[in-house]
Amino acid sequence: MTIYISFPALIDINLKVEKGIIFGLVGPNGSGKTTLIRAMVGTLKPSSGRVNVMGMDPIRHRKAISRRIGYMPQEFALYEDLTVEENVKFFARLMGVGDVGRIREVLDFVEIGDRSDSPVYALSGGLKRRVSFAISILHDP
Repeated sequence: MTIYISFPALIDINLKVEKGIIFGLVGPNGSGKTTLIRAMVGTLKPSSGRVNVMGMDPIRHRKAISRRIGYMPQEFALYEDLTVEENVKFFARLMGVGDVGRIREVLDFVEIGDRSDSPVYALSGGLKRRVSFAISILHDP
């Protein structure tokens, strides 16, 4: 039997990050970092309050926001049986990125271009994170 205890999260959060600012969100486990990010990208609807990202509601404008935000989930969202390059190409098609040069550019940027033919299952956790990061910036958010 699994029991989930309900408790409020993100009480009285008021955050504004100006355009062009690089912002790091840090805190201890269970402090609400992932919950906040999920609310910002529209994968979690707040039970109260509101979230505004670039003037848009993430729930109603999820597609428009996802074009402008690079989101890398905590859990790997990769296909283990595909190569690094096949994974990136797959997500490129989903994002409407048809530029093969862009794929090479992000793989080189995250310093995994030399492993593009490696199956993802053979990579270390750190290299898998690089592939995930490459995918999150592929559409030039």
